[in-house]
Order: sequence, then C-alpha cells, then structure tokens
Amino acid sequence: MLRPIAMFIIAVGLPLSTLNAQPVVLQTNWKIDAEKISFTNIPWFSPGDNGVRYCTYNPKTDHVLVISRTNVAGGLTGPNADIIILDAATGAKIGKLPFDPAIIRGQDPFVLLNIKCADDGVIYAGNLVQSAATYPFKLYRWEDETAAPTLAFESIQWSDRYGDALAVIGEGDQTMIYVSGSVDQKYINVLTTSNGIDFEWTDMLEIPPAYASLGIASTAPGGTIWVNNGYITYYTPVTLLAPDGSVIGSIPYEVADDHTSGITYFTYANREYIMVISGEILPQKGYLLDVTDGPQSAKVVAETPPMGSNTNEMGLGDIAYDSKRNAVIVLCTNNQIASFDLSSALTTKVETERRSTVPDRMALYPNYPNPFNPTTTIEFSLSEPAQVSLKIYTLMGSKVVQLVDEKLSAGVHRVGWNAENLPNGVYLYVLEADGYKNIRKAILMK
Repeated sequence: MLRPIAMFIIAVGLPLSTLNAQPVVLQTNWKIDAEKISFTNIPWFSPGDNGVRYCTYNPKTDHVLVISRTNVAGGLTGPNADIIILDAATGAKIGKLPFDPAIIRGQDPFVLLNIKCADDGVIYAGNLVQSAATYPFKLYRWEDETAAPTLAFESIQWSDRYGDALAVIGEGDQTMIYVSGSVDQKYINVLTTSNGIDFEWTDMLEIPPAYASLGIASTAPGGTIWVNNGYITYYTPVTLLAPDGSVIGSIPYEVADDHTSGITYFTYANREYIMVISGEILPQKGYLLDVTDGPQSAKVVAETPPMGSNTNEMGLGDIAYDSKRNAVIVLCTNNQIASFDLSSALTTKVETERRSTVPDRMALYPNYPNPFNPTTTIEFSLSEPAQVSLKIYTLMGSKVVQLVDEKLSAGVHRVGWNAENLPNGVYLYVLEADGYKNIRKAILMK
C-alpha cells in the first residue's frame, strides 16, 4: 500500500493520511472486470487463474495489447496464448494479434507471458522460463498489428528465471530491451539491435536480488532504470538504478512500501512520474508518484479507485502510459483492467503577474510562441476573482488536458503547456471564467 508523505509523523503519532492532503482520485475512462465462466460467456480475463498479467499501449494505433492465457487451447501452461487488442479510447475488444505456432513454440512454463511496444509501434513479447539454462528465453517481434511474428532473440547462455519483467524503449536500431525475472533474480539482461529487427545480448546488469522481479521502466535508452517487486516473500522497495545497475536510491517505505508491482515512467510539463500497483494488498489500486526530485523526495499525487478484491497472491499486474489522451492503462491480475484520466493529477503552475492596477476586463491572449515546440505560454486576465477553467482540445473536440481548474485572483495570469507527448497539429485552448468564455488556436510544430 502507498501512503501520501507527511511531516512530523513520529512527533504527533497520527496516521499519515491525516497529516497531508489526500492523493487525487483519478477519473475512470473505461474498465473491464475479470469475469467468471458461464454457459454463455467464455472470457479472456478470469478472476482466479493469473492468466492475464501484462499489457502495453501502442502509440501508433492507439490500441492496448493484452496477453491472455485464459481459455486457450491447451490451458494456461499449453502451447497457445491470445494477444487481445483493445481500443484505448473505449476498452472495446477489436481483435487479436496474429499468433503463429510454427514460430511461437515451446513452454517452460508459458509460451508467452509479457508484452511491450517500442516508441515506433513495433511489438515485442516474450515467454517465461523457470531456468533459461535448460530452455531458452525467446523474444518475438511484430512489425505491426497485422504482421506475422518473427523470432527476434533466443538466449543461449542465460540461467535462472526470465520473462516476468520486460521493458522496451527507443525505436528502430536504437531500441533497447531489458529482461529480468521473479524470485531472487539478481540480473537485468540488456538486448540491443543494429537493424531494428534482430537482437543480441550486449550487457548483464547486476542488481540487488529480486529488485526487478515484477517491474522495469527505463527513463531513456541506456538511461536510469526504475524497478520494483511485490512478489511473495521477496518484497523490495521501488528503486532507481544507474545505467550500470547500481542503486541510486529507493523511495522511502512511508511513501511507497515494498509490496508494489508493475511500473511505468513518463514525463509531463518538465516533471517526472512513475506509476505502480499495490501488489497483492487488497483492494488493488494504482498509485501515481512525482519523482522529479529523486526517489528520496518522491510524493504520491494520485491513486485509482479500488480495482477489485479478488485474490492476487503473487501481486501481479502491469501499467502502460497512454500518451494520446494523457491517461494510464492499469491491469490488476484477477481483478480489472482500466484506463484512468491523469488530467486532475498533473497540475500546471499558474503564474500571476503583480501589477498596481487590476485589468478592466476578462481576456484570453494569443499563446507565445506560436507555432511552438514543445512548450508554450498561455496568458489571460481577470477583472475580478473567478473560478477558472483552461482546457486544451483537438480540432475534433476531444479533450487533451485541463491545465487550470481553480479559483484565481484578479490580475494577469500565465500558464505553461508542454505538448511533448502529442503529435503535430492545431489545438484549441478554451478559457472559461464565471460566464466568460473564449477560444484560441495553438499550433504544435516539432
């Protein structure tokens, strides 16, 4: 369980939640609950078999991909798996990724377990091996969601368990892949490529035992690495590693304890965030942490609503960042997969200009610079105190983010907007303040 950080906890002896503002509860975009088998329903997501553990977001198609071993031919440990494709906007099932048993072969114990997308939309999935010394870890590659898979990598000299933790970052020949496993695994193996298709084992990072068993999130190709593990009997803290695997620091237990699993990293408005899951602690939830100032200064800024109380003894689950709508996809094994809007949690600083005179009217001014890449400033004036809403929309009317939702004093105010995770195009920014409304255009040109 995660807790908001608080001051003077020892001195006053009060619960952390009473000493600091509670994290924002994220709004649910959509959710899919694990379903029991009935005569009319054969679900791909069950409340009790641990058959759905990992997911990813594809930025090129705006789809969510989920590996399911529930109700496939041969059973959970058989030679098959389904890779479910969901619409990231609605959660609706679209279809399945091609699965070719002539290419995707073998078990020990699962033919496919984990899945991740590169920045260019190329898809990678790996098996789970309990001892790579007796059966190889294999990584498969899909060029896109219609392509047949190819074998991108097969281990030869690895030992121990691999496949529980997988991270992919970069694109093309700059793609890097990190692989580790649960129990007391003390290595992260690094795969690189010279052509964007075939991978080779180029590094083995030695880490504290079990630290990366259920979560790896790299901040950049060859950069620092966030890891965690909520696996039974091997609990470890949420930790930031240097590129060579050495420990930079861990998030204090009072902020994020050692039961978390699944991890993702992203940046927004020049701040750094990670999100984790509460492991086997029920009801399961996801937690968003601001880690801009490093692990020792991390703060919980938001949490999801409860996502279910079905037993998840191994603390399994996964998280993916949806860059198109500034949301997170959270998967809690045996319980729920859902999309949550981050707008309410990722606050934007509003600067107020000090003037001796108060503006005589409400006004929304052109942003500057415009066109911009990727940051711009939006300025507006208030003739009197007002409840202010400032939102960004696409030309099609879809909300991108809410920059301001608070009461502001009379005066001239400035708000920065960082659109680094958005595609080029024309966006609308809409100001509403106690009956006043105005709209202007901003052009993102990278």
